[in-house]
Amino acid sequence: MVAVAVVVPVSRSVHAEIAGGATSDPSGTAVSVRAAMGYVDAGDAHTCVIGTAWSVVCVGSGLDGRLGTGSTSDVGDDPWESGAALQAVPLGTGRTARAVATGDAHTCALLDDGRVKCWGGNGSGQLGLGDSSARGDGPGEMGDALPFVNLGTGRTAVAIAAGGNHTCALLDDGRVKCWGANSAGQLGISSTTVRGRKASEMGDALSSVAMPGGRLATAVAAGDEHSCAILDDGSLACWGEGVGGRLGQGSESRIGDDPSRAVASSPVVPLPRPVVAVAAGRFHTCAVLDDATLRCWGTGLDGRLGTGTTDARGDQPGEMGASLPAIDVGASRGVRAVAAGGSHTCAILDDATLRCFGFSYHGQLGSGSAASIGDQPGEMGGALAAVPVGPVVAVTTGSSHTCVLRWGGGMRCVGNGANGRLATGGSASIGDQPGEVAALGDAGTPSPATVPTTTSTTTTTTTSTTVPPTTTSTTTTTSTTVPPTTTSTTTTTSTTVPPTTTSTTTTSTTTTVPPTTTSTTTSTTTTSTTVPPTTTSTTTTSTTVPPTTTSTTTSTSTSTTTTTSTTTTTSSSTSTTVAPTTTVSRSSGGGDDRRTPSSTVTARVVPSTESPSAEVRATVTALPPFPLGQADVGGSMARELARWAATVPPGSVVRCTAVGGTTDAIPSLARARARSVCAAVAALGHRTVVEVLPVRAARIRWRRSGAVGPLPPDALRRVLVEVADGTGR
Repeated sequence: MVAVAVVVPVSRSVHAEIAGGATSDPSGTAVSVRAAMGYVDAGDAHTCVIGTAWSVVCVGSGLDGRLGTGSTSDVGDDPWESGAALQAVPLGTGRTARAVATGDAHTCALLDDGRVKCWGGNGSGQLGLGDSSARGDGPGEMGDALPFVNLGTGRTAVAIAAGGNHTCALLDDGRVKCWGANSAGQLGISSTTVRGRKASEMGDALSSVAMPGGRLATAVAAGDEHSCAILDDGSLACWGEGVGGRLGQGSESRIGDDPSRAVASSPVVPLPRPVVAVAAGRFHTCAVLDDATLRCWGTGLDGRLGTGTTDARGDQPGEMGASLPAIDVGASRGVRAVAAGGSHTCAILDDATLRCFGFSYHGQLGSGSAASIGDQPGEMGGALAAVPVGPVVAVTTGSSHTCVLRWGGGMRCVGNGANGRLATGGSASIGDQPGEVAALGDAGTPSPATVPTTTSTTTTTTTSTTVPPTTTSTTTTTSTTVPPTTTSTTTTTSTTVPPTTTSTTTTSTTTTVPPTTTSTTTSTTTTSTTVPPTTTSTTTTSTTVPPTTTSTTTSTSTSTTTTTSTTTTTSSSTSTTVAPTTTVSRSSGGGDDRRTPSSTVTARVVPSTESPSAEVRATVTALPPFPLGQADVGGSMARELARWAATVPPGSVVRCTAVGGTTDAIPSLARARARSVCAAVAALGHRTVVEVLPVRAARIRWRRSGAVGPLPPDALRRVLVEVADGTGR
């Protein structure tokens, strides 16, 4: 499952999708954490971030054009694909982004004028363009050529949410409209008919979701096959697939798929207090209540509900309401933000630390282990350690990876690294081995625009949930934030943002961003802003990103501006980017890749001016095809592999890539074949990396490697071997 505060009529609206959450501050006040939540979003196999100049940059799987690059190539899995080398998504002449939302295979951006553009997979009409053609996978499809989503006459959006294969928008009049897949009623229109594949289904013809009691919405979230909205009285409505209890109705029945189960006539989710934030995961839902407690329900496998068991909640009578326990996040702390992913959950606490629980096979919890957390007694509360990523302002969770924005700027991602979704310049997973996260540098994407730090009465569009942790008292004060410009004036404002306290008197405005404390008392129109600086390391364990933090203190007629700069390592006038990983032991690849004990991948420095053609690689070799249904290395394959391995320089890393995706080469069999080959290579004294790629990605890898001719037609039964560089790429 990252945007900016926008002045709109509905001032409490934010958003969420499969990898994130939504917030709604009952006081109508937007705070800096909420503004930052919309800057980054993690989908199924890709990640998008709002970078410098309010552009959108995406990394990870490029299938179906979800990255908006005009191709289907992966981005972020090679060392030269980071930092300034990353291509911004063309949004159209003069247009910039204020929020980004990612689904399984599509991406949407809320633009600066309140209009919406979507690209990527479109088989269910999830792009809302009146057809089922993908966008962004070929040249000439983006920018001014990409149509806006027709939301209806005179309507704009204040929030967007991208689910598995559907999209929802919170409109400027407080109504919610959804389009795309509708197999379980996730569009909330009392039918299972798909919307968005015909032009006649969009615009004024697209019905909005009729909410219980005729209420308006203040936030919207979209999971895999369900959607939720916070209503203007603090209640929560959810609709779509009910399996596992994700709708919180004490049953597994659907809502919104039939007139007899209409959203308007269905009960709101029974919770003990008003809801200020909601996050919809793949099979579960989480909400933050107005007392800063966190409640989760739905499928409980792997501990994603944080209850110390794997039991589902909300699928049986008597499990919701006061019976639904608050999740113990430890140290008597309150929850400020929550994100619900494919099978895990992450929460930002009121001390700006991050806690994650649930499935951790790929390291998506950042715990340094592949063991699940929250499915056994004694794993939550004080036993739940903070993820060592520093003070966090935003979090988003994908199917098997997690990304955060740190106070002062900088993005860090952990979990499944396949396709480059972690933006590390490789595809290795991070976070399942001890010490990996603490050594992690900021991901190699352009830094998001500076996090707004002014308390303001605006609408914040975000991709993860936030609990309003602030207390604001104002006398004759008007504060408006429209990043990247902030204007704040008049009289007295006092704002407290845990864990810091700021007090200001007499024509003063003071804002404090955790984890620092600022106290200002002046009498001459003084503005003081404190933002923790971004720390960048020049060692081989961090990646530098553009500067994002500015701290300015003005008193009387004296002005001092400090800009935290990024550090780069230069050699002979060549700027270098350092891969953000230390030595890690793992097999690299997508899916449920198991670790190969003998494989060790080390980081190396690659000049940022270096092109793919300058990368030192051996030509990829396709071993003879495996017999149908078999995965053992033997016969002519073993002899050819031994001959090839004898030519490999000592100490090299050998990548064994299997191609999966059809009846014979199902991913599990393909993976077994790759492991067998890597085991044989390791026995000959080389380090190895296991990888499984779909056919299209394998063709791209084949071309990039410099191999002569097309990928062999029987590649689905083959394993490709080549000498990788120092990062296993």
